[in-house]
Amino acid sequence: MCYTQYMKNIEYSKMAPLYDKFYANKNYLKEVDFITHFAKKSDYVLDAGCGTGKHAKILSDLGFQVYGFDQSESMVDIANSKIPKHFFVDDLLTFCYNAQYDIIISFFAVFNHLKNYKQFKTSLSNLKRHLKPNGRIIIDLHNPQKSGKKTESIENGTRIMKWKKCDLVKKEFTKIIYEVDGKTFKTKRVFKIYKIKKLRDIAHDIGFYSVDFYENYNTSTKASKKSKNVQMVLTI
Repeated sequence: MCYTQYMKNIEYSKMAPLYDKFYANKNYLKEVDFITHFAKKSDYVLDAGCGTGKHAKILSDLGFQVYGFDQSESMVDIANSKIPKHFFVDDLLTFCYNAQYDIIISFFAVFNHLKNYKQFKTSLSNLKRHLKPNGRIIIDLHNPQKSGKKTESIENGTRIMKWKKCDLVKKEFTKIIYEVDGKTFKTKRVFKIYKIKKLRDIAHDIGFYSVDFYENYNTSTKASKKSKNVQMVLTI
């Protein structure tokens, strides 16, 4: 594990107990509705980058068989407190299970944390190896349009975000300050910004016959380069 990843894991370890409070206002139900549009209740689902297991728990309550992994051991511990023994410590690039799934999801901009298109292709290929025939992958992508700053209320506190979009390196640099229950947490994020056309080419090159892009978890709205939130749906 590189030093940067080691420090990131320490950071998530500190934040994990309060993570659900940080994102208490997030519309998980809307995101799960989007997922279930492409799934059947008998489906086995893998959550790649499961975090604290919020999406997984809702899907499980709906009758899906859900498993998942995350790089953060602390996040995985919390996920397992919601659905015991269903989550593991692992990462997109190297995970390898003796199992296949009907649906694989990766939300919360997990793929934006990858460094480049090469890592995107490697990770997507790895997910594809774990799909059943006619299976689908649903990837949630952050697609920033400009630099900015905002402050918003969260459960028992506030979140202050400041981000800078750098077109030269196709990345967004974000600083976040959480103030919750009298405690302050500071974090930095670097998000890789992708081009839809390039991702479509990668997906077809890997062997997906159907690749669609949607906007803001709406199955009736196709994404464009101006969409802030993009959902990539791939079928083999």
